[in-house]
Amino acid sequence: MPSTPKLLIVGYSGVGKTAVGEILAELTSGKCANTSDYIIADYAQLLGLPVAEVLANKVKLRRKLYAHATHMKTKDPAYWARLALYSGANIVTGVRDSGEFDAARPLFDHAIWVHRHGYGPNETDRVHSHVADRFVFGGYEGGHWRQQLERQCYALLLDLETEL
Repeated sequence: MPSTPKLLIVGYSGVGKTAVGEILAELTSGKCANTSDYIIADYAQLLGLPVAEVLANKVKLRRKLYAHATHMKTKDPAYWARLALYSGANIVTGVRDSGEFDAARPLFDHAIWVHRHGYGPNETDRVHSHVADRFVFGGYEGGHWRQQLERQCYALLLDLETEL
């Protein structure tokens, strides 16, 4: 591609957003960042805990992490996405609610929704598929899942390139 696109990857929990982001980063020689990593690091620092300890208890701390992330977005709903971009990422995953998405969307060239059959929103998923301008189907099973996802990501990038 002529330039490295800025891509916002969204979807429900567990659908493969991180895998899609990492593959797109490899294909574009870019960098993928998950806003959850920044939230966890910030929360760990706030509590004076090692990041590894917060990560180990991520499921148990889900509501507290969400509350912390929401509090930090009070003045700037795009806070976490903007932080990821400032860190050098061109591909960002982890945006969870519609206000955050609406504030972050102008910072990106495209919003990509990752879909996985049988997955729906949990208590912290508040962004839905209608916000995206492109779709990738994640959640392949079996030994060739990564190859299938790579093919989709490559096709997506070719499609985006024809728009330029």
